[in-house]
Amino acid sequence: MKHLIRTTLVVSAALTIAIAVGSVARAADFCVSANGNPDLLVGKKFKVPGRGTCKPFFGFQMGAASIPVTGQGCTNDSNTTLTLELLSMQGGQGVTTYLITLSLPSMGGSLDTCHLGPGSYCSSPVSNAVPCPTPSVAIP
Repeated sequence: MKHLIRTTLVVSAALTIAIAVGSVARAADFCVSANGNPDLLVGKKFKVPGRGTCKPFFGFQMGAASIPVTGQGCTNDSNTTLTLELLSMQGGQGVTTYLITLSLPSMGGSLDTCHLGPGSYCSSPVSNAVPCPTPSVAIP
């Protein structure tokens, strides 16, 4: 009986850790920062696509109100630019679009963003691909 309880506790702890680890930003994710803002855009398991191709981008915006973000990332035929076209819907607060252009391989570039809804605005800060954080950040 004692062995069964210990085994159950170990399995429960392992499952809890596996679930928690599965829902955080990881090194295999792709993170973009605007002007060093800590509210990164995180693409879950996104990798830069090959020359002249596109890949879907599914992720979230980190921050107090972690917001789902979706779209696509494409490289040009000369493999010198990655363009991310992303969209987030913020539950009754409007829609935000992101057009991110990053030079390859430096990963520095620009971000054009517009928020359409209450307090609409557009801005064009500098953006950079940055390492994703490792302590964990929960997905909404």
